[in-house]
Amino acid sequence: MKQYDNYIINSAEIDTCEKLCNALIYFNNATETFIHVYKSTSSQFIREVVNFTGFFSNFQNADYASDFASFMKEKFLKYYSHIPHIYGIAFVLDPRFRFGSLE
Repeated sequence: MKQYDNYIINSAEIDTCEKLCNALIYFNNATETFIHVYKSTSSQFIREVVNFTGFFSNFQNADYASDFASFMKEKFLKYYSHIPHIYGIAFVLDPRFRFGSLE
């Protein structure tokens, strides 16, 4: 532990940690949503998938998280690259969701 005795965490490192923690919280919440929502009648699945792609866009270009985001995107595409058409139909027919909800 002697090598870390004089190490002081600066504000940039704290900000990076907070961003990564928020990313992990978002990823966990989205995963829980997918687990509970993965039904052919659920239109929430489409909204979450679209929002999740925005999550990858934000973190893929950040130097502190690019490897992390690339790995997560690879895993995400492995499971969700093919989405059944019934999810799109459910999304269009559900009056609770409008195109504005995809933002």
